[in-house]
Amino acid sequence: SAAAQVVQRNWRKFQGRKRFRRRSLEYHSAASIQRVWRSAAVRRTLVSTDSEATQRRLWELGHSIVRSAAAQRAAVKLQRVWRGAADRDYARMRRAAFDKSARIVQFCWRSYLFKRQINALYDSGPADAVKQFLKCLKIIV
Repeated sequence: SAAAQVVQRNWRKFQGRKRFRRRSLEYHSAASIQRVWRSAAVRRTLVSTDSEATQRRLWELGHSIVRSAAAQRAAVKLQRVWRGAADRDYARMRRAAFDKSARIVQFCWRSYLFKRQINALYDSGPADAVKQFLKCLKIIV
């Protein structure tokens, strides 16, 4: 009915907004973790550098140190793992919603067919209806 469609549409919009807010928050959280990790790596580099001139030069550059290849790979791996997990969670949620919808449609369709079959049996007469019904259930051969 039209009222049910309106309710469903509004519910789906609400769920979409909620999902968007959650994914946005997760993205910003991942970016914060990466920012903290990178700044810690810069501090470790500054502390481990022996030469005071090197430390001063790094400070003047505003910590714009070119990351080592290992640090770059670690950051990329962190991003890849995080995004992969987020995408898998989203796909799992979509599959679950689709499966639930399919089960509801199947239940309604099977109920409709069952009721139609019962009505057809009842129209042929009450005694015959019971016999045919039991035959359909394979209780009587």
